[in-house]
Amino acid sequence: MDNANTTARNNRSTSKSYKCLQINCRKAYAPTKETLNYILNENIDIAFVSEPWLMSQNHPANISPLTCLYHDTPNNRTTAAIYVNNNNINPILIQQLSSSKLCVVDVSLNGQLTRLVSVYRSPADLDIEKLIDELEQTFPSTSNHDIIIAGDFNAHHTEWSCPTNDRFGEYIYDFSIANNLNIHNEGTSPTFVNIYNNTSSIIDLTFSSTGTNIEQWKVKPDAIIGSDHSAIEFSINPSPAQSTDNNRRKSTYKYRTEDVNWETIAPAFRTEMDRKNISKQSIVAAKTPEEIDNLVTSITTTIIEVCDQRIKRRGRFIIKKCPWWDDELEQMKKSTIRSKHQYQNAKSNGQPNNILQQKLEVYIENKRNYAKKIRQKSTDNFTKYLQSCQGMTDIKKINKLIADTTTTKFPTTLMVNGRPTTDHNSNVNALMDRFFPAHPPQNLSNPNYLSLFGDDEVPFSNDEILQASKSMNHKKAPGADGLTADIIYHFITANIVTVKELFNKCLSMGHFPSPWKVATIRFLPKPGKSNYKLIDNYRPIGLLPVFGKIFEKLIADRITFDLRRRGQLSNNQYGFTPQTSTVKAIADVIDWIKTMKKKRYHVSAVFMDIKNAFPSADYQILAETLMNKQIRTNLYHIVANFLTGRTAQMENCIRPNNIGCIQGSVSGPILWNILMDTIFDIALPDGCKLVAFADDLLLLTSGKEMNQLAERTQTAIDLIIEWGNVKRLTFSAAKTYIMGFSQIARAIDVKINGESLTMKDNVKYLGIVIDQKLKFDIHAEYVMKKLANFYHMFSRLIRPNWGLNPEIAKMVYKTVAEPMALYGASIWHKIMETKKYAQRLLKIQRRILVNACRGNRTISYTSVFLVNNVIPVDIKIMERAAIEKAKSLTGIEPHLCFGNLEMPVPTIKLPHPGERVRTGYTQMLNHNQIDEKILGDGIYIFTDGSKLDNRTGAASVFTANGQVIEQHQWRLADGCSVFQAELIAIKESISRSMQMNYSSISIFSDSKSSLESIANRMNCHPIVFDINKQIDILRGKNITTTLHWIKAHNNYKWNEMADELAKGATTLNQTSAIYKNIPISSFKYLCRQESNQKWMMRTATSCTGRWTNRLLPNTDIIKEFDQKIKSTKQITQFLTGHGPTKHYLHRFKIANDDKCPCDGHSSQTMEHVIQYCDGWARERHLLMIKHNIQPNDLLDIKKILASNELTEDWRDFITAVVDGIAKFNSHST
Repeated sequence: MDNANTTARNNRSTSKSYKCLQINCRKAYAPTKETLNYILNENIDIAFVSEPWLMSQNHPANISPLTCLYHDTPNNRTTAAIYVNNNNINPILIQQLSSSKLCVVDVSLNGQLTRLVSVYRSPADLDIEKLIDELEQTFPSTSNHDIIIAGDFNAHHTEWSCPTNDRFGEYIYDFSIANNLNIHNEGTSPTFVNIYNNTSSIIDLTFSSTGTNIEQWKVKPDAIIGSDHSAIEFSINPSPAQSTDNNRRKSTYKYRTEDVNWETIAPAFRTEMDRKNISKQSIVAAKTPEEIDNLVTSITTTIIEVCDQRIKRRGRFIIKKCPWWDDELEQMKKSTIRSKHQYQNAKSNGQPNNILQQKLEVYIENKRNYAKKIRQKSTDNFTKYLQSCQGMTDIKKINKLIADTTTTKFPTTLMVNGRPTTDHNSNVNALMDRFFPAHPPQNLSNPNYLSLFGDDEVPFSNDEILQASKSMNHKKAPGADGLTADIIYHFITANIVTVKELFNKCLSMGHFPSPWKVATIRFLPKPGKSNYKLIDNYRPIGLLPVFGKIFEKLIADRITFDLRRRGQLSNNQYGFTPQTSTVKAIADVIDWIKTMKKKRYHVSAVFMDIKNAFPSADYQILAETLMNKQIRTNLYHIVANFLTGRTAQMENCIRPNNIGCIQGSVSGPILWNILMDTIFDIALPDGCKLVAFADDLLLLTSGKEMNQLAERTQTAIDLIIEWGNVKRLTFSAAKTYIMGFSQIARAIDVKINGESLTMKDNVKYLGIVIDQKLKFDIHAEYVMKKLANFYHMFSRLIRPNWGLNPEIAKMVYKTVAEPMALYGASIWHKIMETKKYAQRLLKIQRRILVNACRGNRTISYTSVFLVNNVIPVDIKIMERAAIEKAKSLTGIEPHLCFGNLEMPVPTIKLPHPGERVRTGYTQMLNHNQIDEKILGDGIYIFTDGSKLDNRTGAASVFTANGQVIEQHQWRLADGCSVFQAELIAIKESISRSMQMNYSSISIFSDSKSSLESIANRMNCHPIVFDINKQIDILRGKNITTTLHWIKAHNNYKWNEMADELAKGATTLNQTSAIYKNIPISSFKYLCRQESNQKWMMRTATSCTGRWTNRLLPNTDIIKEFDQKIKSTKQITQFLTGHGPTKHYLHRFKIANDDKCPCDGHSSQTMEHVIQYCDGWARERHLLMIKHNIQPNDLLDIKKILASNELTEDWRDFITAVVDGIAKFNSHST
């Protein structure tokens, strides 16, 4: 042995990554020897070897100093082994789990227990279930074990890029899903190549548990040339189980608040505050900012002490586990294994056949229920996860899914000035220096500033503070104190008087407490970047104390309301602006361009890039802008103090933060808009317009001829650059692009600081690719690529956590991939009228859906949409376009024949934040509570809404002194919803009661959603706005209005009376409708109905998918089938007819004929085997007798779905028949 190799081997560090090799030696001498030499020469630590060459007595070949581990089975050839080439690894062969085809070894890698499994499955080994069972047994019983399974499986599946699936691949794939394994095979490089018959395949696979860190996985076809299998290399970079920063929790989360009983915590908060004598009086007594800071510190300490005593803390180390695995599944797994062993033991002991059959049936039933429960748990958990994404934009869904399914790792090495960093601390310093550069502190204080608009902002109110604290997302990471939003909310609720005094004291003093100015910095890698050694491929996130963020939000809301009400913020800024969107911004830009082109102007667009926009926001300039906009005096002083003395901290590295808007700050967006707003005051040349979305600035220019266009564009750019110099913002010429929308416009040359701008044919702006001809064909190409890429990316991301069964696959498509493809449809939908683009997009959609339903690649377009209950994407694009257009209009939609579209009230019409008094509601749980309530003075009104036969009505019953005094009915337009009817009943009842002489008004409603909407004073629904306006008027007259929720259909006489009246109101003439604006939900429903009709018309005229359309003839049946019968490979094959029948196999020249063996002349179609084939006569007869159905009923999906028991039995019958003919025909073809 070479001494150099020996020395290198013995002197390896105990803390390292481990090089691994995976190879099949084909039982041959040459490739086995070649492998051994390769292990030594390349310093391979661990090698997974299939089919090694054997020496005498069934021992694999070996060479010193390698350690070879294998299971010695005299009667079977050893086909799996593991070689170790590292003295620091002490492998232990697990004899009881190993076999001739499995080698199971335990090792400790940097202190991390890891189980290694080398596998070989012969193509002649048809008992795949036995192999799966043996693999199941190899999983460690302790949770701190990692596992790696590598070997030659001789199995094909599209998941590892095989062109088709086979039975063995399906089993291996399901095994990996059930056990939460990652598959590391990447790309399409074959692992087996037969040069003699020119065939190749991917059959050598690498699996690992979720926590195992496998890196640099690659196929190396030239490493071991003696084998027709390619070598695979990868590295294991383990995280030690003890004393390691990689496993230690670096999150600012401290407490587990999921199951906290807040009713017991709230009194503890109050008691501890009283014990420490922190109260309204102590805050009133504070005279200096230092005293306020001390009080804030004391309050924070108090909250932490209570939480430490009463709330469980999170662990110091992150424990990675499957998010949906629970004790129920664990017990079912053990029960299944136990029943299997009982059957095997009974078989070994020669038990009678009836006992064996009984035990076998128990095992099969347990196994079936276990698999079913796994699928149910994973699907339910993923559904719950997607619900947490509701209301998010598509890009936020993407970022959340990436963040929640990948491990964010701090970089090990960064490049700084062309040189790599040397350690963790140098990484931290490099990032902090880049994003928080040294900048001299600025004195923003201006004691002489007085607003021209009179008095200071009014003090904060209780309701305002509670609303702000409730709006905080408790799932977002807290600041360094570890106090999440739910903790702070319940603390504020319990101590609202003290907290209000604190906030108002700070407002009056113009002081933002210093403890709330410290941002804990985390750096996140920007998605989609290839080189994470570059500092600019990271972005900083500032984690601020939630208590301070609530105070910050109160201030930001006041500033926003004041400036918008006075018209001090331009409508050309679409970013961080309520009731606007990126789609509206793009639509307005396109409309402007088209309008100018119609007027025969030449048009250009300049997409301007601000260098390091948010980090470059200058506080001095911002302060001057606030004063110029005459912000209220006390608001200015508090903002000036807020911007002073801020710090950014990461671990032990602290930097002053005297410039820039940190992402994570609540007020950052509005302060940026204020800074940017003055750009819209620039006196641009005629025919020019500026549009902004946050820091994305777009200059639009026009001119009658080239010189005029060039002059106007250059002048406008020069003015903008000059503005930037004043505001200390720099524009990048290299990243600023220009696009011309005519040949003349494309010929102009404009510059930034003497550097000519690049003329582009197309530019992606806010997610839409705008081309110079406004055809959007390039955007359609972009959507096609994005749809395919994002679906597969998300499929890979969710597999380790949830698996990828058909339900989850469809959910990923419908909730993430498809919405991304539909984004901005109103801008570019017309390109889908071109058959070429529609067909190409449908082709991508079909490929995704075939994979989702586990169907054969030969499934037609028609069938794949029906089976998946998915509308063709080109039709969906038209649907989304109509909805987006409707939202952008001012309430008038020509497609609606029965009313205008309901539009939200502009936010500037809401009351001042300090005057938004919340009207809550109480819950009336029983009749006695209601009876006691209505005995008092005042009027008591019971309201209800109803929708019958697409007609909408509302009603109310007025009572006083226990008697009905009035009844009212109102008709709404047919398109109106029940929610609107419930609100109209409340609104009209209040209007009527305002004309009556009562000192108190009590309204009872069974619509909790309506009452919740009224309680939210930020709600801009027009009816809710009117109701709150009425209540405010009554409050001003000292008339009390109270709202109460009662349970629907609880047989309370007057609530039931209101219900009957509301139903009767639906029969009134629509011409008397009191409300005619239909909600966007109704318009969406109409659009969906139209899409369904287009889909069914296309299906009816299609030449393909006739069998599927016969089974699923309309959208109602398709939807019900999708809800009641979960998609499986067998169900898909039945519905499409593309399965293991001889009719299908003969069609693709796999079988010699299409005749069914049952009679020798009938074609073996799905219809035949389900209804007539004698091979399944017994099963068919039992099913028909049990449910009293006929053979024809077996294909009547509507009848099958009518009974849940029949549905389940029918599904099992179909599955059994498809599996049976697959097994039979696999032997006969």
